[in-house]
Amino acid sequence: MTFRNKDIPNSLVFKYSKDSHNSHVVYRPKVEVRLSNGQESITLVMLVDSGADMSLIPSYIADILNLKITEKRTSESASEKFETGVSEVHIELKKGNRRIKLGKMPILVTLDADKNLNTNLLLGRNNFFKKFDIVFRENTLKILLKKPKNS
Repeated sequence: MTFRNKDIPNSLVFKYSKDSHNSHVVYRPKVEVRLSNGQESITLVMLVDSGADMSLIPSYIADILNLKITEKRTSESASEKFETGVSEVHIELKKGNRRIKLGKMPILVTLDADKNLNTNLLLGRNNFFKKFDIVFRENTLKILLKKPKNS
C-alpha cells in the first residue's frame, strides 16, 4: 500500500492526552492509530515525538501483530541504551470515525524485557513527520497535523 497525498485532509487537530506521572498531571501530544500486519491489527494511542528518529513499540505489540524482525541493533534514548529490532507495519491515523491510511512505515521494537520502555509508544520523525507539517500548541494543549504545501 502506497501513501497518497489525496488521502490526507488539509488539517487535523488532536487534543493532548492527560497522563499521570509521579502523582502529577502531564499533558502529552498523542494520537490514535491503527497498526496492522496482514490480518493482525491493534488500535492504540502513540506519543508524537519530535525527538525520536524512529517510531517505537514494545515487543508485546510486535507479538500481537506477528511482526518479523529483520535486523537487530542497539538504540539509545535520552537516558539509556537498549536492544531493538527493525520491522515494518501499516499505519492508519484515526480521528473520530475517520481512518487516514498512511501506508507502511519502518518501526523499532524493544527487545529488552527488563527495561522500562513500555510506558510510551512513540511516533518518531522517520516517515510520520514527512507526511505532515506538525505544530505543537503547548498553550492550548493541541497538536495540529497539516498537509504539507508541496503535496
